Amino acid sequence: MAGGNQLKDLQNQLGSLTTKNYKQLLLLRRERLAEFIRFKTENYHGMGHELQVKTHKEARGYPVVSIVSPVLTTHENKIEFPGDPMCLYNALAYPIKQVVLTGNAITFGLNGFPSKMIGEYNDVCPDWFNLPAKEYRASVCADVGNHRIFLKEGLNTDQYVFDPRVWNPDVASRLKDILTTLEPRVVLISSVSPAHRYAIEIAKLVKDVDENAVVVLGGRHADETIRLAGGSAKYAPSSLISAIQNGKAPPVVDFVVSGEGYYALDYLMKCTSLSMDVETKRTTPKKAIDAVMQNTAALAALPGNSLITYLEGGRYPVSLAINGKKTDISELPVPYEPFAIRAHFPIFKSKDGKMRSVTAHVNTAHACPFACSFCSESTGVVGKIVSIKSQDHYKKIIRSYIEWGADALFFDDSVLCAGDSKKILMLVRAMKKIREDASEKLKRMGKSHPDYGAVLRMANFEWGAQFTVDYLVSINSAE
Repeated sequence: MAGGNQLKDLQNQLGSLTTKNYKQLLLLRRERLAEFIRFKTENYHGMGHELQVKTHKEARGYPVVSIVSPVLTTHENKIEFPGDPMCLYNALAYPIKQVVLTGNAITFGLNGFPSKMIGEYNDVCPDWFNLPAKEYRASVCADVGNHRIFLKEGLNTDQYVFDPRVWNPDVASRLKDILTTLEPRVVLISSVSPAHRYAIEIAKLVKDVDENAVVVLGGRHADETIRLAGGSAKYAPSSLISAIQNGKAPPVVDFVVSGEGYYALDYLMKCTSLSMDVETKRTTPKKAIDAVMQNTAALAALPGNSLITYLEGGRYPVSLAINGKKTDISELPVPYEPFAIRAHFPIFKSKDGKMRSVTAHVNTAHACPFACSFCSESTGVVGKIVSIKSQDHYKKIIRSYIEWGADALFFDDSVLCAGDSKKILMLVRAMKKIREDASEKLKRMGKSHPDYGAVLRMANFEWGAQFTVDYLVSINSAE
């Protein structure tokens, strides 16, 4: 293959390349990848467009497993207290969308690669091309069978998530089988603080299976313990970084993402992709760090506030800050787009009173207006309140979730809409409009219509929210 020695030399210098040499590296990578794709397809004469697209995606994609760390251990296979899957879903929705856009670009511009750059990823990328199909979502909502079946190929984005809810030897053995079967190049772990000890056990298991798998930790515990203060990163004694430094935890995590993870995680995944061999999709944590450092100039253009932290030489913490414009949630994909809705919140009952309704969890804001020192959702930890400002976005979320099978919505904010009464009214009016429109549609729609069930749910969905007493007693407006 052409340019092999030059590509290898430049790849080995990743992290310290000049702008000119870095552009040359990207060009050579795309040319090598195009040759690899041609090699994969040369034995297929008269290959149809659909098979060409499938082969192209397979040649570019690599597996990524995302894990929700459970909070409590159990020996009776009983769900005690789960982690926070919505934190993971929120962080993953934007990076996954970038791969989906790349997949669409491949489909409609297959012959343009590599002379033209295709999609948000112009190189290898995570295998997040397949969103859950309508039939898959319906089967999950109906609790039919095991919906996260880890096969070798053909998985959708929901099936790449491991959410065990408990931690015991059986779960650990199952996870080891998944890691051995899928051979993920990157493993993403989301953890709240009570789950942190199991997150470390999970990361250790990942490294036991493949020491070169890149392990990224995020979630509420990271938000609480690694924060930007006074212009520099501060590591709490309970942070993983501090625990590794003082020998209380093994060095089994390569990156920690704290703060608003959407754009930070997307940046980290793109850098890690560029560190990989284009044929084997193999890399090492050291190469991934080199790729991150090669691209630090790109951090200045990213929205939101977050930190990407790693240990230089396995000992010295380095935190790269993203401190861009305020995040606009309405510009982000809705969190359940890549994932099936599988929650059943017991406060919502189905109409026959026998089964719990399928519940979609929704965040209208990512911080509580109060600054309680013990809470990971307070403004004291999260910082700026990021919320939904658009009634159209409220409508988009509600309609999408109900179309995807939800009977009920629970707004997970500590205080609905961060206590902003104007936004609460905006939300309520959006829900009222959706119900009214659905009721009118039902009058003109027969029960045999394929959308009848979804429209019926839109006319009758339930919802719940949380408030604090402090907020409720301060309300003076009758409206």
